[in-house]
Amino acid sequence: MPRYLVGSPDYLNKYGRPKHPLHLAQHRCLSYSYAATSEVWHFTQGAKSASVQPSGPLRVNNGDAMMPALIAGTGIGILPEFILRDALAAGRLERLLPDWSLPSGAVYWVTPPGGPRPKRVEVLADFLVEKLAAHRKRRMRAEPRTMLQAPGEAKRS
Repeated sequence: MPRYLVGSPDYLNKYGRPKHPLHLAQHRCLSYSYAATSEVWHFTQGAKSASVQPSGPLRVNNGDAMMPALIAGTGIGILPEFILRDALAAGRLERLLPDWSLPSGAVYWVTPPGGPRPKRVEVLADFLVEKLAAHRKRRMRAEPRTMLQAPGEAKRS
């Protein structure tokens, strides 16, 4: 699943828009991490790459916790597209450095092995496959190298 670097119009009007990943060192970056150590943001653009260790006033382990801070203009951050979708469409957040790519996130579906599954689990699996497959089709038009693994399928490119 794609991840984007974003900031609110208020933050960007006050502090400016970074033109290169290395400019992020001059910005208030909101980190999203489960690890106790600092995260590093890796960007690529063709054969070029840049890595940045963000620093800023907030570090969270939940995208829903980061969204209000991003929208309020506390800083800029990276979250998955599905969390950002509505705020981007409404103009509450802007995508930054769109010519640079971030590593995609992954979604894993894990169920106990063997035996029949409850119907509600099968319904949820079908729903997720449908939503992720629809997302994959949209991305395939924009980025042909996208990969999606649905429950019970082998990886494909």
